[in-house]
Amino acid sequence: MFTEADEQEFQRLLAKFKEDKKLFEHLQTVGFEDFFSYEFLALHSDFSSLDDILFRSGFGIMSPMEIEKIPAERWDAYIAKHNGKCSTWREFGKLAMTAWMKNILQSGG
Repeated sequence: MFTEADEQEFQRLLAKFKEDKKLFEHLQTVGFEDFFSYEFLALHSDFSSLDDILFRSGFGIMSPMEIEKIPAERWDAYIAKHNGKCSTWREFGKLAMTAWMKNILQSGG
């Protein structure tokens, strides 16, 4: 379950990135593939890649930008079925961003 503590950590890290011009610019250049890395997906889901998320969905989408075409409740149910922590795509994205931001800060930005 994505908890209030998870949300607070996400907000804390996001604020840190917004406060630092270099970090914020870096955040703005990152794509879905960076957030949903193999390492993240292996740890938090049964997916192996962003393409795996899209293709296994059965919704016929080829790009993360097409997720908007899927009714949110159907996409959220699909995502919830394949990870152990998040019940929505938004939560899963926040978890991925949190992991990415921690990694960037640990590596020195």
